[in-house]
Amino acid sequence: MQQGEPSKSALAMAKLRAAHQVLDGGKALLDPYACAMAGVDPAAISKAGFGERKDLIRRLGTAMRSRFSEDTLGRAVEAGVRQAVSVGAGLETFGLRNPYADRGLKVFEVDHPATQSWKRDRIAEWQTSPPNLPIWVPADLERDDLAGVLSAAGFRRDRPAFFSLLGLVGYLERKTVRAVLEFIGTVPHSHAVFDYVVPIEHIRPELRDNTSRRRAHAAKVGEPVISEIDPESMHRMLGEVCLAVERDYDFLKLMAYFGWNVPGETSGGAFHLIHATAAASESRNGSATDFTSRASDDGVV
Repeated sequence: MQQGEPSKSALAMAKLRAAHQVLDGGKALLDPYACAMAGVDPAAISKAGFGERKDLIRRLGTAMRSRFSEDTLGRAVEAGVRQAVSVGAGLETFGLRNPYADRGLKVFEVDHPATQSWKRDRIAEWQTSPPNLPIWVPADLERDDLAGVLSAAGFRRDRPAFFSLLGLVGYLERKTVRAVLEFIGTVPHSHAVFDYVVPIEHIRPELRDNTSRRRAHAAKVGEPVISEIDPESMHRMLGEVCLAVERDYDFLKLMAYFGWNVPGETSGGAFHLIHATAAASESRNGSATDFTSRASDDGVV
């Protein structure tokens, strides 16, 4: 990552969210700030290489994981959660859109200082200021203590919280992934939504070549996938840090959650999306407290 620049992966995801607004009408996620944040002209998007079928799947996958996270947060807010933490927030805009601000929801954005500084500069350049701003928490998760930087920013560790970690886990060392999840597991009645990258052998054979090429490209631009974790290992890790898996969706189950179907397409199979919950501190050895019934095996809520 270059000083004064956002991460390349964060910018790529921002452009996909922007393209989703223009080409798909924001079907999965309405985001009025998406194009401005990505620095793209809506009129030029259809000419910018986003029109192919494979890009439709990338756009939907990117938008759907954000929508799923925001839907889950909405239910947590209904249950009384008033703290939301986006770890590795990148160029997402939920903190600007925050529909629960009038209900007292505080949004903390944790990200690498270079990406966060670029993002803040981008927002400052806009002619119209967003109605909300998150609480900025610059941090390098490989070096900084997440609990410490959040506490310094006003986060209450003794109160329920919602954590999102989208597009992050694959870029962290596994020990760092565990440390972050372990911290979340200590926050009573906390919720976490995150995606993780599965090893090549867990992907359908016909999709492996394309996945390998994309991961090679990510490594070439300096942002390699560091942690590939199979579902069994991820579930075991979550159990060890007092987090219970409520849902674990691959791409097809995520599509089913929204009631959608893209015939013949499963190219989003390189990642899984998880919703996990933590038990109250007084019942660590019991089952996790949940605010909604657990999903059925077919992935439809």
